[in-house]
Amino acid sequence: MKRKRISRDLSFHKYTILFCIISTLMTLLAFYLLGAYNLITGTAIVLLFFIVFFLFFSINKVVEYDNNNMYILKEDKTEVIPLKNILKIKMTMTTLNHSIFWKITYLNESNTTKNIRILPRIWYQNFFSFREEVKKANKNVIIKNYSHSFDFDQ
Repeated sequence: MKRKRISRDLSFHKYTILFCIISTLMTLLAFYLLGAYNLITGTAIVLLFFIVFFLFFSINKVVEYDNNNMYILKEDKTEVIPLKNILKIKMTMTTLNHSIFWKITYLNESNTTKNIRILPRIWYQNFFSFREEVKKANKNVIIKNYSHSFDFDQ
């Protein structure tokens, strides 16, 4: 079976955020040169906000799967996880543009429990078929289609 992607690739957003960082730096410099010192603090806070978002979008990972494995792609590295090593697929309370982040818990090659959070692609078709493939490979997988505020495993 050909690999299917289940997560969105959000890395292109970092270029938009980079543009915002450069624009904010230029605004900060202009305020300094014009002597508008009371506006510098607010602009610096906005700059920090953009830097945090840039870091968030820079650590983006793409997740794909086939009949036997899940693949986590980060830049030039690929981590291969057998579907039978996936322990839990859980909805979180985190959303972005009305799309819900999901948390996948798995055992890596050294039998250590690891997590990855993904934002499934629009309309979730590949994500739902991914969940079915995981159920076939691991009958004991826990799939939670709900989350609530007292669920501290986000």
